[in-house]
Amino acid sequence: MNRRMAAFIKDDDGNDILEYAFLAGLLSLACFAALNAIGVNIKTMFGALSAKFDTVLP
Repeated sequence: MNRRMAAFIKDDDGNDILEYAFLAGLLSLACFAALNAIGVNIKTMFGALSAKFDTVLP
């Protein structure tokens, strides 16, 4: 039983999948935060553009 437990603890075959999943999660969070920041800027830009059109076009 102790040999099996020691072999199980030393076995690291599944670690790569876990690392890739963690990396994918961090990458998705970074993309989400970046797109939220860009979205606010684009909304502000289009709002200003719309206001300019309202003054030019009756």
